[in-house]
Amino acid sequence: MSTTPTRLSTLYSVQELMEAVGEEVGEGHLFVFDLDETLVVCEEPAFQCANMFRFKALFRSMWSPLDDEQKYLCMNAIAQSYPSRLLEPCTPSFLADIAKGGAKAIALTASLGGEVYERERIAKLRSLGIDFAAAFPGKASFSLTSLPSFLGHPPSFREGVIFANGRVSSKGEVLLAFLSEIDITPRQLLFVDDRAENVVSVDTACRMKGIDCKAFHFQTPPSFLPGEVDAKTFESGWRGLINEITSQLSAANSINKLF
Repeated sequence: MSTTPTRLSTLYSVQELMEAVGEEVGEGHLFVFDLDETLVVCEEPAFQCANMFRFKALFRSMWSPLDDEQKYLCMNAIAQSYPSRLLEPCTPSFLADIAKGGAKAIALTASLGGEVYERERIAKLRSLGIDFAAAFPGKASFSLTSLPSFLGHPPSFREGVIFANGRVSSKGEVLLAFLSEIDITPRQLLFVDDRAENVVSVDTACRMKGIDCKAFHFQTPPSFLPGEVDAKTFESGWRGLINEITSQLSAANSINKLF
């Protein structure tokens, strides 16, 4: 196990990655990208992080009373149910350049697993020009059954996308389970995520296994302009989503009590 800490840096564009690598990218490099607020963003302005920060006090008043499961399901609903767009227009060509050099690129998202959810998410990504399927063509799909399940499903892999399926397991734990399952140790792993705790998780996991890793905390590019939304519309959008999720959970709990 390496005792040298891997480096964490801030990244404002995926294009900055090549400079950060500091060497020729090729076979043995594995790029691992978060999806939401890293490569793609919800088209609905109320659900964009920039506007959540803009209306921070209002958002917290609605968000703080929720438990962890409710919060996760709200964020998952945004990713699954609303149209997305590229955070940076250059992303598809950047991913293509990675593949041309012989490196591999995959995604690691906290989104729910299960075949239906997975296929829908992958189809949405492909409609935006993002496709990770070529990274491991011989491993079309499998479940990471060594990890705990959430809502009936363990974390899983499908066509280049790892679905962590909630936050029961950290992204570091999920990524290590994936690497073990496919039996590879990358020459260098480059991880990009907009959530600092995920960056730390992967950084720590890689150091424990002696994997050369550069982990990056992604920040919204200065060029990104969030959609316009006023406070009333912002609140209405979030209250509607929260009410829908809490109602679904209440109904599910009521059914469970019958059996």
